[in-house]
Amino acid sequence: MEEKINVNVNGDTLIIRKGDAERVIEKKAFEINGDIKAPLSFLEKRHGDINFLAANMQIARENLSIELILFENTELESKVIGKLDKTEEFIGFGINSGKQWVARRLAEFIKMNRACFASKDKANELAATLSDIKIKIDKVVENHSGPRGQLRNLKEQTLKECNIPESIELTMPIFKGAQNSIFVCEVWIHPDEYTVTLVSPDAADIIREVRDKEIDYVKNEVAKLCEALVIIEK
Repeated sequence: MEEKINVNVNGDTLIIRKGDAERVIEKKAFEINGDIKAPLSFLEKRHGDINFLAANMQIARENLSIELILFENTELESKVIGKLDKTEEFIGFGINSGKQWVARRLAEFIKMNRACFASKDKANELAATLSDIKIKIDKVVENHSGPRGQLRNLKEQTLKECNIPESIELTMPIFKGAQNSIFVCEVWIHPDEYTVTLVSPDAADIIREVRDKEIDYVKNEVAKLCEALVIIEK
């Protein structure tokens, strides 16, 4: 009678299985990415199987993220990452990013994103204005140097007329899965090329409020569920 023997070499380990012996499955490290509650969701189902002496949770508020690290400092070190992701619409406008828009390009972008305004008519009106900007300026330039090292350089520019609006109001979710937020963006004009930048203290406040609310919720719930888990604020 013949017996079936399976031989498997895994690195420096020789594994011999006879007959119907259970197959050996090699463990592997993993990384899971999800929304900001992903580490909490994982722990709610798996906390009973985790060695908390080899695990920690790291919070990076500036990066809008939480990382649950398991099997730390081993070949099996794994991560469950939760993150607050901004919407494509918010990123596209370049709000608070320093992005400089040529007025006509911003007009085109507004036309294609009319849903981000209180009404389509409002968006179309703004796009039409930015497609045909009118600017009048007064400039005073003075350059003078003398034989005894005197030097005077003066450049003064005054915007007399401009049809670029001082601010615009947007309606959109800032984070994926969130409800719409209404906020005002100031329109800053750069004096050399007359490009514009969108700056919104309102949006910055909303981001901080949502970030801290969501992260603090996860942090507190995890602390109650897993008292032995080390939680670190970066």
